[in-house]
Amino acid sequence: MRMFGCLCIVLSILVCLIPSRSHDPVLASRAYIERQVRVPLPETAVVAAGDLVRCPNGDGVYAAHVTLPAEEIAGFAESLEMCEAWSTGVLPDFVANTIYGGAFDGGYRSGVAETYGIPEHENGYWLFIDRHREQDKPFSERHSYNYTFGLFDEENGVLHVYKYDT
Repeated sequence: MRMFGCLCIVLSILVCLIPSRSHDPVLASRAYIERQVRVPLPETAVVAAGDLVRCPNGDGVYAAHVTLPAEEIAGFAESLEMCEAWSTGVLPDFVANTIYGGAFDGGYRSGVAETYGIPEHENGYWLFIDRHREQDKPFSERHSYNYTFGLFDEENGVLHVYKYDT
């Protein structure tokens, strides 16, 4: 019986020492980003991401930049084209002013693009998911915001993701 107990302890220690893919921060970031942008990332994409500000209640800011190799750009753009959450063309005013700064709807937003390295949107794919419980209220009349913004810079092969929760 004593031998069995020792064996269990040794096995438990070994299991803890074996690296796990589920605890890999890069893989965890990839999975998190994929959930936010609703499309899979190419295996060869390079992720630079992290919580910039995180409060115990879940509020905070998350920003990520995912660089795709040149040979993956066209295929990734096709996956965005097929995903209903992604759009092309001009950003709606409230989105542009929220991300890049400016006045709208009687309010003003300072913008986050410069702070978090989001390039100016000229053409290409973008995503804006409003996760706020008061979606029936105009954006400028809310006292808090919960949204995810994505921008795919097809020319440079970089996906920019910004998530904001208050």
